[in-house]
Parts: sequence; C-alpha cells; structure tokens
Amino acid sequence: MRKSLGHRSFGPCICCSTSPTSISRRSALSGISATAAVATASIFGRALPVLGETLPVEKTPLIHVHHHFAPPTYVAENRSRVSPAALDWTPQKALDAMDAEGVATAVLSLALPGVWFGDADAARRTSRLCNDYAADLARSHPGRFGLFPVVPLPDIEGSLREIEYGFDVLKASGIGIVTNYSDESGSKWLGNPAFTPVFEELDRRKAVVFVHPIVANCCQKLLPDVSPLVSEIPQDTTRAVTNLLFTGTFSRFRDIRFIFSHGGCQAPFWSGLI
Repeated sequence: MRKSLGHRSFGPCICCSTSPTSISRRSALSGISATAAVATASIFGRALPVLGETLPVEKTPLIHVHHHFAPPTYVAENRSRVSPAALDWTPQKALDAMDAEGVATAVLSLALPGVWFGDADAARRTSRLCNDYAADLARSHPGRFGLFPVVPLPDIEGSLREIEYGFDVLKASGIGIVTNYSDESGSKWLGNPAFTPVFEELDRRKAVVFVHPIVANCCQKLLPDVSPLVSEIPQDTTRAVTNLLFTGTFSRFRDIRFIFSHGGCQAPFWSGLI
C-alpha cells in the first residue's frame, strides 16, 4: 500500500451492545509480544489482497478489522440468539457507516453467537452459508469488504475443511474465531490441546486470526445482577490471551498473526507485571 494506515475506534460492535505452568519472564514477554495485532501494510499487503486496489478515498484510508455481518438466513434461523443490532444489519447500512467514518475496507466477521450450538453438521452448513454470503458481498463491492471466515469449532475436522475452503477458494483475509468453545465436556479456551490441529494448520498458512470474545457457558450468571455482555465479554479476551500464553500456544505457533478485539482488554495492563 502507498499510504499508511490510520487507527480509530468505531463504537461498540453489534455483538457486544487450563492451569498455569511456570514460565520465565523472557518467555512470557516473548509470548505477550506475539499477541500484538498491528494493522500495518506489511501484514495486510499479504493478508488482504483486496487492499492492493486503488480506492476512491481522498484522506488516509482506514481498514476496519472488527466489522460484524449478519446474513439474513443466519438471522432468520437464530433470531432468538442474536443481538437486536444484528437483526437490523444490512450491507447498505454497513457501507453507509463506513463512508461516514472514512473506512475504505471492512473485514467481515460473523456476529455472535457464531455457528456452534452442539450440532456439528448444522455448524458446518451454517459456516459455509455465512462464508459464501460474505464472499459474494465482497465480490459485489470490490475493495470495500474483506472476509474472516467463521469455522465450526469445536468440530476439528469441519474447521480444517472450512479453513481450506476459506483460503483456497474464497481467498479470505484470515480466519475468525471466538475466545472459547463449549460442548458437552465444558468450556475450552483456545490453548486447549484439542485445538492443536487447527492452530497447526493456521500456523502453516501464516494466517491472520481475528479473535472475538464470547461468554463461556460456565460464566453466564457469575454476577446475576449484571449483563454478561458487560462483565464477561472483556474478561474472556483476557482469559483467552492468558490461556494461550501459559499453555505455550503463542510460542509454538509464532507464524500466526493474532488480532484481539477491544484492545486486548486487560492483557496490555497486566503484561507489565510479569
């Protein structure tokens, strides 16, 4: 890219209206540095091919990497699960908001709660439907949209297939995941060994991985008088970063370029304490 990238907050997103092991300070700080997600031309020149196009923006073009979308079919099937803001989402409203804020390109990631509701076949079907919808949107509006495809974790085999489809067929900008996944065995954060095959593949591809928080099943009612969107959404990014660090996941998969939404939540504050 010829121009430097700006940074700005664009208000709340439409979703948010393992035992520690002993590690050295050097290893901890090295792991923390791997969590820094900097939207620079060196990263996005490879990760976002769409940004190589000349865009009709007079001022410095902005790239919004935390931009949720809500396909009509997905909303219809999950009306009781999605946020009220997702019910009103349309491509034109997204473009209008981008133009108002000077955003040249938005990278689409699926609105919460995602696709996993306990049925692997349904999660695979919904993932493909949503990813194809976003890819069609990007093709219909050249240069305006990128894509972080959703994957049907904790279904490992289905996720590996969708990663292959997302990168090789849809030419995606990266992959979008959430901070934890819950199944019949409980909630698993991203450093759980069960997710190793997925991170091995993402590391092999030197992928950009956008991580958005989601409230874990175990934490829905820790503060019964406070909405978990207020008390738990920030906390779960912090849990995920901590879990990835202390399980050594950051150290093992150094070619993954993580983007943690909401400024990494508490991680920047406690990083100086280690």
